[in-house]
Amino acid sequence: MGPAAADRVKVIWRWHPNLPIASERAAADEYKRRFGLEYYAMPLDNLLEMLVASIDRTGSTDALKIAYELEDMRIPGAMGEA
Repeated sequence: MGPAAADRVKVIWRWHPNLPIASERAAADEYKRRFGLEYYAMPLDNLLEMLVASIDRTGSTDALKIAYELEDMRIPGAMGEA
């Protein structure tokens, strides 16, 4: 975006309620129903999915083993590969 975005763009987010992704919309609706809040934490979903996958793959919760497993990890996300 460069200089054209200066003082105009405040945030760039990976999800927005207008996106036509049914699974993301369902998660946002459920979050709002349960907690009465808008759901802006979807990026954390990928983080937790990757953490769980690394623990499963290593069979360990050792931080160093998990860190090495997370290197270059790719997972399928609702909006594409993460």
